[in-house]
Amino acid sequence: DNWHLMQNYFKLHSCCRFNHGTLDAIDVMAARAPLPAPEQVDHIQVTSYRYAAELSDQAPRNTLAAKFSVPFAVATRLVHGNSSMNSFNWDAVRNPQVLALARKVFVQEDPAMTLRLPMERPARVVMTLMDGSTLTGEAGVNRGDDASPYTRVELRGKFMDLTQRVWPAAHAEKVLDTTLGLGNTGAAVHEWASLLRRGPMRDGPV
Repeated sequence: DNWHLMQNYFKLHSCCRFNHGTLDAIDVMAARAPLPAPEQVDHIQVTSYRYAAELSDQAPRNTLAAKFSVPFAVATRLVHGNSSMNSFNWDAVRNPQVLALARKVFVQEDPAMTLRLPMERPARVVMTLMDGSTLTGEAGVNRGDDASPYTRVELRGKFMDLTQRVWPAAHAEKVLDTTLGLGNTGAAVHEWASLLRRGPMRDGPV
C-alpha cells in the first residue's frame, strides 16, 4: 500500500507557502556564511514563479497580510534571524527596521520557474549590499516537501515551539512522546486524551 500521509508537506516558515522558496533560498545563503545586517543591504531582488511574484506588497498593514508578502517575509527573516511565528506577529509588523527593509525588496516572475510547478516551487534571491557586492541563493523543491523532508529533530522543534505557548515544556514533551508511541507501543488512548485535555499553563487536566 502507498500511504499518501507519508507524503505530507510540513511548514517551518510561518507564512504562505508561496513565500517558502524565497525563504529557503535565504537559508541556503545563511548556510554558506552569516547573512548581512539589514543596514548593509542596498536592495534585494527576488525572482520566483507567478503565484509567489504576486505577493509583492512592501507594506502589509496587518499580520495576515504580512504572511502573504514576499518583501515582508524576506525583511523579517533578516531582521529577526528566523521565520517563526514571532517574526510575523504584530510587533514584527510594526517594527520600523523590518518595514524599511521590506521597501528594498522587489519581486518578479520568471516564466521558466512557473513552468516548474507543481513539482518545484523555485526562487532565486540576489542581495546587493551597500558596497556593491552581491549574495545569491536559490531553491527548487521547498524544504518540508516529501522530496526534501525536514528531519525528525526539526519537526520536533516545531512542535515544541508551538505547544510551549500553552503548555510547560515537560508536558509538551510528554504529549509528543505519547502521540508518537500510539502506533508502536500501544499507549492507552485514554492517557493520550487526558494529556491533550490539560489546560494552558495549568497543573492538571481541565
